[in-house]
Amino acid sequence: MAVESSGSLPEPITLAEIVDAGRDALRDLLGVDCVPTLDVLHRSRGSDGRLAEGGERRLGRGELEAVRLGGPGVLAGEDEHYEAAVDGFECRIWLWIFRADEDYADDLTELEGRHIAWLECVPARTPVMVVTSIGLALGAARSRGGYFDTQLRLAPELGVGVAVPAERALALTRLEEVRGETYEQACERFLDVYSAARPGGAR
Repeated sequence: MAVESSGSLPEPITLAEIVDAGRDALRDLLGVDCVPTLDVLHRSRGSDGRLAEGGERRLGRGELEAVRLGGPGVLAGEDEHYEAAVDGFECRIWLWIFRADEDYADDLTELEGRHIAWLECVPARTPVMVVTSIGLALGAARSRGGYFDTQLRLAPELGVGVAVPAERALALTRLEEVRGETYEQACERFLDVYSAARPGGAR
């Protein structure tokens, strides 16, 4: 079962804005006051295109603000490798930009033209990473008036491969607030509520 989620970026966005918008979306989505710090790491590639060993670097705030992604003129982002890390948890989320091909845009006529660039979030298969990846994609799309798409079965209107406006996606999946709940517990509860979205291995 695929677990990635994505958000369209009709306008460019910085990595810093992706992090900030993601944390805001996760607060709204899960009904929690505190979302852990989210860091972004960059991994360099060797001349053969493979990820270099020991080439990982955590990006500072200034670097996050300098990296712009998305917008109508974006190129596919396979040359750069970014990973999101959640403070206190070992696993990661791979972040990359892809261009929707012409057939995909034609299938969603309202998206054609402006919604070509998409931020795709591919998480490790744990509850915290899966739910955090939803928040990152949802937050980025919401901040740019974009659409949200997921391979998870969250709601009838959010079928696999069916994009909806990010604000609508949030309204469909927002949890009621439970005071005193930790971030990890909220992620677990989210997947319990949407049990069809819990991938094998996300325990």
